Amino acid sequence: MIHACGCRDPIAVRSLDDIAEFLSTARSNAKHASFREIRRRIKDERQKKGVPEPPPSVATIHGYFQRGRKRINVETVREIGAALGLDQDALRWLQRECRLIVDGIHRSMAVPIATQIPAPTWCFHGRDRQRELARRYIRGGQAADRSTVITLRGPAGVGKTELAHRICADLAEDGHPHGPALSVDLRGYHAAEPPADSVAVLRGFLKRLGMKPQQVDSLTRARFAEEFSQMLRSGGAVVVLDNAESAAQVEPLIPRYGANIVIITSRRSIDVPGTEHIDLDVLDRDDAVSLLRSYDPVDRIDGDAQRTRTLVDLCQQLPLELTVVGNALRDKPDWTLADHVARIRGLPIHEASHHALLASYRVLPAPAQRLFRLLSIYPGRAIDIEAAAALTGQSPRDTSALLSTLHDESLLKCDNSKRYLFYATVRSFARRMAVEEEAASAQYSALQRLRERKTKQAMIRHRDRRNVALPHGWTRTQRSA
Repeated sequence: MIHACGCRDPIAVRSLDDIAEFLSTARSNAKHASFREIRRRIKDERQKKGVPEPPPSVATIHGYFQRGRKRINVETVREIGAALGLDQDALRWLQRECRLIVDGIHRSMAVPIATQIPAPTWCFHGRDRQRELARRYIRGGQAADRSTVITLRGPAGVGKTELAHRICADLAEDGHPHGPALSVDLRGYHAAEPPADSVAVLRGFLKRLGMKPQQVDSLTRARFAEEFSQMLRSGGAVVVLDNAESAAQVEPLIPRYGANIVIITSRRSIDVPGTEHIDLDVLDRDDAVSLLRSYDPVDRIDGDAQRTRTLVDLCQQLPLELTVVGNALRDKPDWTLADHVARIRGLPIHEASHHALLASYRVLPAPAQRLFRLLSIYPGRAIDIEAAAALTGQSPRDTSALLSTLHDESLLKCDNSKRYLFYATVRSFARRMAVEEEAASAQYSALQRLRERKTKQAMIRHRDRRNVALPHGWTRTQRSA
């Protein structure tokens, strides 16, 4: 949709920086009206409406075109847009989007803080290797009298939060010195709420650690992280930063002093200096069977090994999916395993993890979303960069960057030969997105480009075989014989 101002489609406007970019585009389309001229137009409009307040200053207006703003006045944005010649539809849209963004900022400042780490659920199974690796990292940090920061990374539904809680329980069982405990959901992939603001989290941390509210309110934005680090200087604290969005979000929340323990969970790679990384994949088959067995009140799991394997395969050994099936086993003790297998086969593979996957998909840039959809129609299991580039019609370099984005979001796995593949539940979800959002003609064109690439490769291989140098005196007929 192009508005009277000639601005780009407003659907992509999601932040205050996007508003600044939108206004800059509108100003460019208004022949770069000066900020003084914009102020004059706002003044004239206010006088026509009988508004007594003076217009905003030139410096204030200029600020609305700059990135990095923390707050805006929605009415001022509307007045600037009107002064730049936006039509009424665009102005109504602009006001609505500004209100949504401002509302999101306010909600990002409301962050519940827990002073106890939740206990792992009773049905927790497996992850022995990862738990022992975490123990080793923590022992190393304690021996060096420094903080240990561990990031648990993996796709939606793989059990990152549960493992974080289990590691904290292991600390208590291992006799870790008792210190402050802090836990927060950073809402990096929440379906309805914006990611938590780091300063809002620090405000909550400081209050839970005993700082008086009036002292907290007197701090400048730059002082929050330093005060938090000072309060944990004596060490022994355990901080869980669950569902992190980015390194920028978590870095201020990591205490710089004392031998503390910080556990981060995320679907993305969180590259903070000094962080130890533990990547999570699906459960081992034996652990997946043990998890189902813990839910089964009438011993069906041990009595039907074949259908138990089928259940595990249908769940793709993913803890979230296994837990959903486990609840059904517990709630329907009169059903046979064959009944449960038939029920699950009638459901979409990604049903349990759909909302979590949708949250990951929605934060992707549009080119990465398109690649994600097109990968689901690829006829093979693993795809290389060149084949993915053929699907999209983009260069291998650009496609490689997009594949890295999908991998960083834990939507793809990457093998040792730099070939990318889906988790089964993710592929099913990607196929659904392709059906809903990718035109059939676009899917056909992508497969046609892929076929053309394979044909060209075959021709090159055939030409290379014919150009192989033969020993002196041999002919191709002799070699064939």
